Amino acid sequence: MEEVVSQKILIIEAKKLNLFPSRDETLAYMEDIKSVKAKTKEEGIKIEEESEKSWQETLKGLIMTEDEYWKSEAIINGYQEALAIARVRSKPYWSTKSLTKNCPVGPTIRACDAL
Repeated sequence: MEEVVSQKILIIEAKKLNLFPSRDETLAYMEDIKSVKAKTKEEGIKIEEESEKSWQETLKGLIMTEDEYWKSEAIINGYQEALAIARVRSKPYWSTKSLTKNCPVGPTIRACDAL
């Protein structure tokens, strides 16, 4: 539960700091992932068996084909939030525009729990 709350705070922070990616940015990022995956296969680079197995289990658990996965609004939103969190975490921990009253953002968020 604590991790979910921390992620939501980071998403709010991303929006405040104008770091939340647009849908187009998110789709471009996802397209890059698909391209790298396809290029890897085309070049005959063997994907680790465990990695491929995990991917197939993910699709099976979601009851989706790979094509459905990449077009799913829920998946796109998930990537968008993940990108937002990564952008916030890549910034210095202190922000003068912070919703958290100039508290550190990221792994040290607990420092502001008492506020």
